[in-house]
Amino acid sequence: MQNLTGMGVLCSLPIFFENIPIPLCTHFTSKKRLNNTDMKPILLTAALCLLFILRGGAQVETTKSVYAKLDTLKFYDVELEVETYHGRTTYWVDRKEVTKKVYDTFNYYWENVDRCKPCFLQTLEKDGHLLKEGVQYGDCNVGAWTEYYPNGQVKLRGFYKENDTGNWDEIWNRELCSVKHGMWVLYDDEGNIVGMERFINGNSDEEELGSKF
Repeated sequence: MQNLTGMGVLCSLPIFFENIPIPLCTHFTSKKRLNNTDMKPILLTAALCLLFILRGGAQVETTKSVYAKLDTLKFYDVELEVETYHGRTTYWVDRKEVTKKVYDTFNYYWENVDRCKPCFLQTLEKDGHLLKEGVQYGDCNVGAWTEYYPNGQVKLRGFYKENDTGNWDEIWNRELCSVKHGMWVLYDDEGNIVGMERFINGNSDEEELGSKF
């Protein structure tokens, strides 16, 4: 393999595995020739992708969601409290006293979980940073799912079992609530794959690729 110097990105065409895009890119920055240690991330990515192909796992992304177009709603992951003492009512967000107007704003977004029937729900921190997003019905995950690092890089990407029946009654009793199904991919905060695991109806099939998470 040819040694490389400088900085840049090594890429090839992406593949998709069970609807999960597997990036075939890695970054390098070096003022000297890259040695075998520097090349480990590149070799690991290449080995994982070769394993996909040998197992017949690489495919073009053709599978689409069973749902029609979904509304996108937002939810803020904050703690809300209302206290009344000696006739005075105070409002709190993440244990900090706020005005009723601020409280009502966060409470409106909190209630979006109940409005999600189903929807594409984005969960944000108080400052607006996107933590995670995916298809939900109430607090049940029922489709594509993505989590993010503080720097915006994808942390985790996977898929929960979809409800293709159109019947949403008691889905938690019908094994349709937050049931992992398909390949889940874990990334570090620079976008490199660090772990993969396949699930079938919520159970790992124990065919691990890379590190289990």
